[in-house]
Amino acid sequence: MGTADVLTRITIPTGGVTDVEYMPAGWNITGTSTRLNPLMPSAQIQTVAALDTKDASTTVSRIIYSYEGGWNFYLEGGTGGYDENPIPRVDRTFAGFAKVTESDGRTSTTLYYHQGNGTNSSQGEFEDQHAKIGLPYREEVRQVSGSLYEVKISKWDRASISVSGSECCRYS
Repeated sequence: MGTADVLTRITIPTGGVTDVEYMPAGWNITGTSTRLNPLMPSAQIQTVAALDTKDASTTVSRIIYSYEGGWNFYLEGGTGGYDENPIPRVDRTFAGFAKVTESDGRTSTTLYYHQGNGTNSSQGEFEDQHAKIGLPYREEVRQVSGSLYEVKISKWDRASISVSGSECCRYS
């Protein structure tokens, strides 16, 4: 694929290389051809599809990535998703992907991220809001068979702090 200005190869000083493959986010599909990012245009954002690490002659490892639930968050009006209006909007923020999966052939790790578009409490998300965009709240590790091996839930909460008489907040 002829994508300009992206990292395609990392040369390791000991003679190995890591090759990077890309795929437009809108092209991510399930095994049944269902689009994982239906609210995104097909070529809007390039995502890393795979990393192949090789020693001098053979492939040592291959990691495959999948991205789901891409979301554009609009600060004024709109409800998110892909804006079909051809006029560029300056108030639009890409809120990342709801779910990113990394598979190495032995295990699969899925990270769930805050997007500022509503709380998914059934998955452990706590009070989703715009300030939490991009922060992970759940990590699942599965065996290649699909058996759940480990789940971690992270809670990002607001804490007020006072500095020289002015008050602000932080997430931890």
